Amino acid sequence: MIKIRYDLTTLTSKCKKEIPSWCSISWCYIANEAECSVPFSKSEYYEDRFYSYAACGERDLSRSNPLEKSLQDTVLNVAYRVNSGGWLASYHPDGNQNQVPMKRGDQWYGIVPEFIDIFAESSDANINMTEAPLWLYGVANFSSDFTNCVHAVSLGMLDFCAGMFSITTKRAMMTSFFTIETTSMFLIVREESEETFQHRIFCAFQPFTVAAWLCTVAVAVFTTFILLCQESIPGGSNSSQMQVKKKSLLARFGKSIYLGLNAFLGGNVTDELKT
Repeated sequence: MIKIRYDLTTLTSKCKKEIPSWCSISWCYIANEAECSVPFSKSEYYEDRFYSYAACGERDLSRSNPLEKSLQDTVLNVAYRVNSGGWLASYHPDGNQNQVPMKRGDQWYGIVPEFIDIFAESSDANINMTEAPLWLYGVANFSSDFTNCVHAVSLGMLDFCAGMFSITTKRAMMTSFFTIETTSMFLIVREESEETFQHRIFCAFQPFTVAAWLCTVAVAVFTTFILLCQESIPGGSNSSQMQVKKKSLLARFGKSIYLGLNAFLGGNVTDELKT
């Protein structure tokens, strides 16, 4: 038994998809081609007729791009530049050793060489992989080979440079750039927190840490104790014979600490030593 399927959906026609998009664009014949200031073309059906899409405010999509047509069979002088890792651009197996003068060949790879190959194929243009005269780089005296290449383009010695370039102010003032891909750049800075009064007080003791200062003071006190013992011998500044008024050992030790720290912080050696 044959089962019949009843489909209520309407079948879509492919005819509309086959109609070129330029069929619905407005165009008109022009009366006098000598006085027409917009693009027009000669009719393929009438020898004495000329038609124009631009006269009706439309673009002629039935023909190739005017820019691509103007580049047909032309020779474009192009210099390639090697990008370092991290850039999505142009590379060569020899790396930076193949910078200036660059090597010609089919070993270049990356999105920029691929783009140029597609561009040359679509426009029928001839790409001449070349280099600007080397004497020009000596005259320009730029530290970057990329800037030297841009300078050569601005002088008309090259048609364009192939690679990923940082569009600096200096380069942008020389010539125009065509952007294929942009690389995001991030500036990372340390967040500045609001300083407290306590933090500002301790800034005077930087760059030493608290532990470093405690160690320094401990060494100064220990050294003062050694000097106290040394100067307590007969003839020393802390000996009982040198004191006009008898002082206890604790008082003499306190004075020694004061003199020692004063000498340390003041940057000079005390003149209280006798031995």
